Amino acid sequence: HFEDKPWLSPATARRISCDASLVTVLEDDAGKVLNVGRKSRIVPERIRRALRERDGVCQYPGCQESEYVDAHHIQHWAEGGETRLDNLVTLCRFHHRQLHRGCFDIRLNGNSAEILAPEEF
Repeated sequence: HFEDKPWLSPATARRISCDASLVTVLEDDAGKVLNVGRKSRIVPERIRRALRERDGVCQYPGCQESEYVDAHHIQHWAEGGETRLDNLVTLCRFHHRQLHRGCFDIRLNGNSAEILAPEEF
């Protein structure tokens, strides 16, 4: 809850859930629990090492940052995206924030990630 609002916008919930432990609870109109989701979206160290080996640097075109990077779920974790190497991409913290602000989008294209400008998604 934020101040007097008993809800979060979908965009805010999505941004927060990217970097947090999250348990989603789906309820019907009467408040009856229909489903309880997973708790953790943490990337295990073995997958993180493989991601570092595969990507090396931030995958935003032209960016070469390699030290301050995050593993980002391409199909969002909160939407059922699995924590697998083929669903992860390395982004520097700046581009990771820009992604969550809607400045660009990332989609799977075969075996690789494709970065899309706002007018493309």
